Amino acid sequence: MKTKLLLSVGIATLLALFQANSITQGETSQSPIQSDHFCATEHDPAKIDAHEKALAKRKLRGPIVRARTEESVNVHFHILTDGDTGNVDDFTIDEQMRVLNRLFQLRGLSFNLASVERIANQKWFYGCDNSGMEKKMKTALRLGTAVDLNVYTCAPVRFLGRSAFPWEYAHAPLLDGIILHYGVLPRGSVEPFNTGEVLVHEAGHWMGLYHTFQGGCDGDGDFVSDTPAEATPSVGSCPIGRDTCPAPGLDPTDNYMDDSGDSCWTQFTFEQYVRMDEHFALYRSGQ
Repeated sequence: MKTKLLLSVGIATLLALFQANSITQGETSQSPIQSDHFCATEHDPAKIDAHEKALAKRKLRGPIVRARTEESVNVHFHILTDGDTGNVDDFTIDEQMRVLNRLFQLRGLSFNLASVERIANQKWFYGCDNSGMEKKMKTALRLGTAVDLNVYTCAPVRFLGRSAFPWEYAHAPLLDGIILHYGVLPRGSVEPFNTGEVLVHEAGHWMGLYHTFQGGCDGDGDFVSDTPAEATPSVGSCPIGRDTCPAPGLDPTDNYMDDSGDSCWTQFTFEQYVRMDEHFALYRSGQ
């Protein structure tokens, strides 16, 4: 009970931090953050249905195989600041890259730090979760092609992270990339999400994964066969033995695509890696 209380207080403190960072001028005015998610990567059912049908149709023509040779993703960090606030140092970025590579390098995919730029822009820093502001920011800053990961650190009010999906690149290349609250980088201010693993979660989306609780207990869920169904996310906690769906298997609270958080995350499954490989081959490699 004491642990649960402390976690609740921690999440409440986190939400208060977001509200404190909110400003209310023009384009940067925000609505309150959702209390049940830290990740705002969109999961629109109609879009998901259309994508998965197209993907299944493509698979009928034969397996999608990514070359097993080493492939490198260039990572471009765009550090938005409000003067000194948000000015992430190079040591933190290097540590973030080590965290990111630890989970992907065994799959023949490595992330290479290609560039770091720091931009003092109050509107972008506080308004990066506003769709109009996000478009202006990314249009001005984005670098590279479909295989370049652009990471924008700032102070969003409504979430800690959000990513574009790989199949969206074809019609909206300038919006590709990941937005992160600067406090979730290693040793950041946003506990319990401050060991750098929020970027791993968002990179999972960037490579084609849904949340493990996608669709709840019904239907195809996250379209991955070896992640048990999960009715709701376990935000910022690690409830061992949690079982919210009647289908076999305990909730995958240790999976990077749950919302459980840094202290609980330990793995992607084999089928998740397969899905990421397929999506990288189809929508990013050579694009």
